[in-house]
Amino acid sequence: MTKKIDQILANQAAHAVRSEMGMAVAKENGNYQLAAFNCEQAFESRLMQGLITWRSGDNPTQYFEQAISRFAQDWQTLQEIDSKSPKLSDARYEQVYFVAYLVDQPLPFSAQSNAAEAMQCDRRLDAALGQWLFDGWDASLWNSGMEELKRKGSPLAVETYSFYRQVMETTMQDLPELEATADQLFRRRKKDGFFSGGVRTSGGGPDNDVTVDYRFAALAKRVGYAGNSIHAWRW
Repeated sequence: MTKKIDQILANQAAHAVRSEMGMAVAKENGNYQLAAFNCEQAFESRLMQGLITWRSGDNPTQYFEQAISRFAQDWQTLQEIDSKSPKLSDARYEQVYFVAYLVDQPLPFSAQSNAAEAMQCDRRLDAALGQWLFDGWDASLWNSGMEELKRKGSPLAVETYSFYRQVMETTMQDLPELEATADQLFRRRKKDGFFSGGVRTSGGGPDNDVTVDYRFAALAKRVGYAGNSIHAWRW
């Protein structure tokens, strides 16, 4: 790894530690919103560490397993703070599906959760894809997400999620070509406002150079494909 990559990894590790400290403060004070924020940040930091490691050609499994374990602990804390109405949607849970599937870990929540209905369109779409990874499918959730994405998202965002749907329905013989498409679509995120304005782990802006399309990797794994691109899961 280069010094630049090492520094980014170190920054993400430090951010993960700060999030753990923030969660401890939130738990002590019964602050649900602070707990939800730190739950999301702790998961995101470990996911980012894993993606950077993956892009560098190394095995990201330990970071992904840590991300799932930490989310499980933090989600339990959220439920303890607010025993009546804790919301998975407050913690960006939809990303957990993909990571858990890649490393063969159980979900720390119900696979067919209906928590996504009030979320923004791309998050609803991620939740629908995640449910499919774990043997479910919510066509209504997907359709509503796509309709809104076509109104509010970028053309690249629409093309990307339409592509994910194509991967779900593909045959093994078509996947090598789709793998090349996945790489092309991902590279375009670098200059796309929709992805640049989103979470860093989606690969928008400068993070495009150090991350991968882990959503595609999980979907491809689900249909039994192990390719050779940087976006393929090889571990």
